[in-house]
Amino acid sequence: MNEIIYPSGCKDIQIELANDELIRRLKDPSLDKYKQLAILIGSDVFLDHEHDDVKLLIACCLADIIRLYSPDLPYQDPANLKKIFIFLANQLKGLSDKSKTAYNRYHYLLENLRQDNKFLLCLDLEDCQEIIADLFELLLPLLNESDHLSSRVLDTLFARIIEPQKSNNKEAYNLASTLIKKGNENFEFLVQNLTTSFVHGQANQFISDKLCLIIYELYSIRYALLELLLPQLEYKLKSNDLKERREYTKLLSKMFSEKDSLLAQKST
Repeated sequence: MNEIIYPSGCKDIQIELANDELIRRLKDPSLDKYKQLAILIGSDVFLDHEHDDVKLLIACCLADIIRLYSPDLPYQDPANLKKIFIFLANQLKGLSDKSKTAYNRYHYLLENLRQDNKFLLCLDLEDCQEIIADLFELLLPLLNESDHLSSRVLDTLFARIIEPQKSNNKEAYNLASTLIKKGNENFEFLVQNLTTSFVHGQANQFISDKLCLIIYELYSIRYALLELLLPQLEYKLKSNDLKERREYTKLLSKMFSEKDSLLAQKST
């Protein structure tokens, strides 16, 4: 076995240790030893650095710090935390140019922040409009130019437009709904393909349980998407499952009966 190098002050972990001692060592708050270093990396002296490569590497370090410390970040000053998220959002703009020699690092940064939706931490800040604007500028081209959207991406997007998150997190709802409104025809096509697979039972549990709510919110946000989903709704209305047929009949009834319903106008 290769030699394991432990950080300074961190005791070694051996399977032969008594359980009590092993638990004590595993609970050792070793991350506390690096808080001052983490704070230094997130300070203005690095966030305001002029060199592109330095800024990218600082961003990667910050993403690692956020992943390791989340949700108890070492940055206690809301203004500093806001500046860090703006800095990260600006660095992600490097994804727009795949010819960059450092593109793989930009992609690493994106993947690191995407885990468990780390950017949602910024939504707890009192004023996150600037961050939301930066994220919108970044995410819209990625959605519109992508040739594939995973169900995980749609899970994240759709979860923001239905209850309880629709009411509990207005900023996230506004971002998600704006992305849906501004998505181009390619985005519509990807959503149609994925929701078709969802309707036919090829979905994860979250989508399966919330599909009616998701379709209704898509209808409310962007009517054109509903037109693409009507064949799937028709399929559900012919389901052998009585409960499912009732659920989708109620959904269509709700959409038809609403004041100024576009669906009702289209059918006349």
